[in-house]
Amino acid sequence: MSQVMEDLRKGGYPCDFHMRGDEFVCADTDKAYQPNELVIVNTYRFEGESDPGDMTILYAIEAEDGSKGLCLDAYGSDSTPELDEFIKNVKIVEREV
Repeated sequence: MSQVMEDLRKGGYPCDFHMRGDEFVCADTDKAYQPNELVIVNTYRFEGESDPGDMTILYAIEAEDGSKGLCLDAYGSDSTPELDEFIKNVKIVEREV
């Protein structure tokens, strides 16, 4: 997972997106975004080496203002409900990044 993240960052996805309360923000700029301002361009799923139940999902995201970045979440029963709900409303346009 760390290699994929490093490659994406080098490829122009530097922002760390995350939920802060009920807002989805870029940690680098502190700008908050609404789902309609974002597009998920790729998703990556990873399983833990020692525990296959240890799953993580990585989203590569682009904002309409040109910001690009990544968002991490647990996958399955350990996922973050607020982030899951937010992500459900973000348009997905899968492509290689």
